[in-house]
Amino acid sequence: MAAIAALSAGGMALEIGLTRLLSTLFVSSWVGPLLAAALLGLGLGAAGAAARPSWRSPGAVARAAAIAPVAAVASVLALLAAGGLGSPLWGLAPLVVAYAAIGLAVAALFARHAGAAARLYRVDLAAAAVAAALTPLALGRLGGLTGSLAAAALLLIAAWALRRPGRPLALALGSAAVAAVVLATASGALRFDPASMGTPKPIRTQLARGAVVEATRWDALARTDLVRAPDGARMLFMDGGAGSIVPDPDPGRWWHDVGAFPFAVAPTGRAFLIGSGGGLDVAQARAHGAGEVIAAEVNRASVDLVRTLGTAAGGVYDPPTEVRIGDGRRELARAPGRFDVITLANVVTGAAELRGAALTENRVYTLEAFGAYLERLTPTGRLSLTLYDEATLTRALTTALEALVRGGWATDHAAATRHVFAVMDARASPPVPLLLLRPTPFARDEAIAAARVAEARGWSLLLVPDLLAPAALGELAAGAMTLDGLIAGSPDLDLRPTTDDRPYFFAFEPGLPRDVRLAGALALAVAAALLLVAPWVGRVLGRPGGPPGAASLAGAPASAVPAGAARRWLTAAALGAAFLATELHALQVVQRAAGHPAWSLSLTLGALLVGGAIGAGWAGRRADAPSVPGATPIPAGTAGVAVPAAVASGGVLLWLLLAPALAAALDPWPPLAAGAVLAAALVALGVPMGMPFPRLLAAWGTAEDTRAGVAAAWAASGVAAVTIGAGATWLGHALGTPAIGGAAAALYLAAALLHPRR
Repeated sequence: MAAIAALSAGGMALEIGLTRLLSTLFVSSWVGPLLAAALLGLGLGAAGAAARPSWRSPGAVARAAAIAPVAAVASVLALLAAGGLGSPLWGLAPLVVAYAAIGLAVAALFARHAGAAARLYRVDLAAAAVAAALTPLALGRLGGLTGSLAAAALLLIAAWALRRPGRPLALALGSAAVAAVVLATASGALRFDPASMGTPKPIRTQLARGAVVEATRWDALARTDLVRAPDGARMLFMDGGAGSIVPDPDPGRWWHDVGAFPFAVAPTGRAFLIGSGGGLDVAQARAHGAGEVIAAEVNRASVDLVRTLGTAAGGVYDPPTEVRIGDGRRELARAPGRFDVITLANVVTGAAELRGAALTENRVYTLEAFGAYLERLTPTGRLSLTLYDEATLTRALTTALEALVRGGWATDHAAATRHVFAVMDARASPPVPLLLLRPTPFARDEAIAAARVAEARGWSLLLVPDLLAPAALGELAAGAMTLDGLIAGSPDLDLRPTTDDRPYFFAFEPGLPRDVRLAGALALAVAAALLLVAPWVGRVLGRPGGPPGAASLAGAPASAVPAGAARRWLTAAALGAAFLATELHALQVVQRAAGHPAWSLSLTLGALLVGGAIGAGWAGRRADAPSVPGATPIPAGTAGVAVPAAVASGGVLLWLLLAPALAAALDPWPPLAAGAVLAAALVALGVPMGMPFPRLLAAWGTAEDTRAGVAAAWAASGVAAVTIGAGATWLGHALGTPAIGGAAAALYLAAALLHPRR
């Protein structure tokens, strides 16, 4: 049990730590493939334990447990070195080895102690839940690099717990090597230098021009660097991207920044700033006489670093500015009253500027979000979006026009064009566009006055209601073209409005993005392979004693496995895929309601795993072998697996139906209270999810009496998890995120139907 707990906690901590490190070293689009490789390693290790009886021996388990921490450290160091080469593929091999060693050890331990499968599974899930909850705290204290390496210390516990007598030297040397690397990193002797990155991130460009890093903060969300350019200007970078300007006390440096437009066109009493970053928006609001400023920023480190500058940054985050740490959309729902200005200035959906193929994006650029912003504005209030290029400006415009019509602020899309205004700072490199919209249409004199303000500041006019518009938009305003026709006029770009179910604002490739299509093809290929090899696996496991040379748990030749062996193997695959699909869908909901990406991940994983551990504990009362004290035999027929799998399917469907309303209802709640409610709901959801798999393992161990079947079940579960991880990306883009939850419910139902009768 100690070894299972250490392997599970260490594997989870390493996985979360690597997401943080990978986002810093590379772009976030690499995180998914690298973690899929980790899951694949788990499946390969379990497959090895199933295929070769000698790999399930105590000696083989001890060797695998000893390899895991060394390979974990090697994978972190290899990824760090690969950062200078620009591709994490150079660090892939040791990562797969580390997780293959973990997978082999876990599968072999479950196979050797199949009679206590439910008890071990409870420990496995509980340890992973604790690691999911505590790892973000550790990353904040230790940093992404040291925190990732520290996960190896947990794996060392398993190595020592499983050591074989008379062979301590190799384990001691490996432990010393792991400890030396961790200590060297913690002391600063081994560190990450963003100037040496091979990835073309904005921070590297600035450092190459002579800028220097003044201060750095790590937390579970991002690595945040405060950088000073040779001319004295300062910027903040999250994970080397998502750069934001820190305002100089002299307004001359930023007076002509286009983000000042919403404050310059009319007086501002109250302003709500989403994604305030380095504080430039705050300085602009104050300089233009805003009476009350609320700044919402998800990255606390950004605010803390700017505050350390004091008057050098104009004290932008000092009172009377009210700072709220959390998701801007959620914090807006909690703020009282209406506002004259709401701004989103270059709000990036991922710390590493992930674009296009994300499974989860921050829902700040959706129809529902625009509607929420407009509802919180005064009648002549302004919603301002500082964007990136023509594509993002056009998609924001189509989303805004649709939101104005759906919310009842405009009768049709032609009328909605009188609510929007667009300018561009052509002097910036690259040029920066800004879209302004209001709940009420611009009067002609208001539009003329706003245009004069823009021209006086040197900003180019792109769209002025009733006065200036691109040709296609002019046709839309005149009623000669529909919004769908405007979108169809750019066949090379997908400019459709985004929604909370499909929040992929930066995915402009028509149809499905190439990476998403590849993920879907991979998922289909692996799923087909699982189905095709199932009969062969069933025949192998159906031989007396399992694969050649396998021994029964009782030490005597085992009886032949019935024809249901293949179906049990597929049941394990369905259960593994269903569990991960449920996690992925729940994460979408929790991110909106909890308001912080890093803690949303911990809350989702931790709560579902706690619920799963409770379910496994209850299942253990009946699923453990009769030889285990206090256990009763597994129920006959299909009830042992099918009933809890069917209940889990119903639970996921209920979650799918109620979760959006629950998240919306929790928006005004304090984050801790909302998190507690979500955690309780997810724990309840996780209870039936934790029951079928340990009962399936017990069925292998007690009905067929074969260790190979238990290990094969772990392998099928791991490989299927990789499959659904890739498939969920395709489902999210093609059908919307609710389809991921629907797939989870269908997979649990399939598991209930697949499990063979006896």
